[in-house]
Amino acid sequence: MVGRLNIGDSRILMTFGPLIVRVVLGSLFIINGWPKLVNLEQTQGYFDIIGLPADLALLIGLLEVVGGLFLILGLLTRIVALLFAIEMISAFIIVNISNVVVFPEGYELGLLSIPILFMAISISMMLTGPGRFSIEWNIIKRELVPGGKSILQALK
Repeated sequence: MVGRLNIGDSRILMTFGPLIVRVVLGSLFIINGWPKLVNLEQTQGYFDIIGLPADLALLIGLLEVVGGLFLILGLLTRIVALLFAIEMISAFIIVNISNVVVFPEGYELGLLSIPILFMAISISMMLTGPGRFSIEWNIIKRELVPGGKSILQALK
């Protein structure tokens, strides 16, 4: 019946939540990571300016592109999400400590909220796992990092 959801329908709808979050977060990390790889020398120079080892630029770029792809596919979701959360916490701290990035007056909190948002979404993905529409659930038939699937099956 249109306009009414029973408890069974809401469980079906909940299965799409992790898919949407995975695809959006993975895409955003790919969008942010790709330029780091394409302009590696520039990224290394920036990392050097803010006090990070220049060699870390390649690792971060690969993490964002490959990890973003893994998130979209639903593969190693909890591990990738943990790495992204650590990266975003680190980015937030380093950008604040470095004093190299100068934010326009009044925009500081708005611009600094982006790594916080990415971190929160990553932590959410770490907690929920890949969801049912993922390689881990549909092809491998188990989460590579167990935990979430048993919780969702208990809701049946």
